Amino acid sequence: MKTKRWFAAILSAAMLLSFFAIGPGIGASAAEPCTIVYNANGGSGAPAPQNAIQGMPLTLTRQMPTRTGFPTSYKFLCWCTSPSGNPSPGNSADRYNPGDIITPTGNLTLYALWVSGSLIAPYIIRYDANGGIGTPPPQDKIHDVPLILSLGSQAAPPHRLGYVFKGWATDAGAAEAEYQTGEPYWDNAP
Repeated sequence: MKTKRWFAAILSAAMLLSFFAIGPGIGASAAEPCTIVYNANGGSGAPAPQNAIQGMPLTLTRQMPTRTGFPTSYKFLCWCTSPSGNPSPGNSADRYNPGDIITPTGNLTLYALWVSGSLIAPYIIRYDANGGIGTPPPQDKIHDVPLILSLGSQAAPPHRLGYVFKGWATDAGAAEAEYQTGEPYWDNAP
């Protein structure tokens, strides 16, 4: 009987300590809510806004808008913080793929970027974990349009026991990474 009471007392104390460990500290403020708004940018079918908490990871919706036109057809490229996809003063024009995990710092509007005409036929970029596990899904690369290398829906890079992930290379035997997740990849297929 005493053992059960002792265990219960330890459990109660642990729960109390856990509560204080995760609560805001002195002078800290609670995380603020924010909203991610999707703008189809000339297309239709923009996803509904997503509610988020500042500083907390959020998986972007996998829903993609559509855009039609004649004689030009369009393909959705990615979401971008700039309607043109180009940086401007005070705007870095960050690009995200559907399903990417972001950590918002406030309200954010993401604009659909479109590729038109003959640029629609993509190259396929495939990832190989090179003996590790956790390979991101393939991505489409449009000729002369940068592709932001992504982890897709994965929250962490590939991993392999006894190794540290350094980035991506086009040669499995490379000693140094050529590309990093989140960076633009400009090369075109041969």
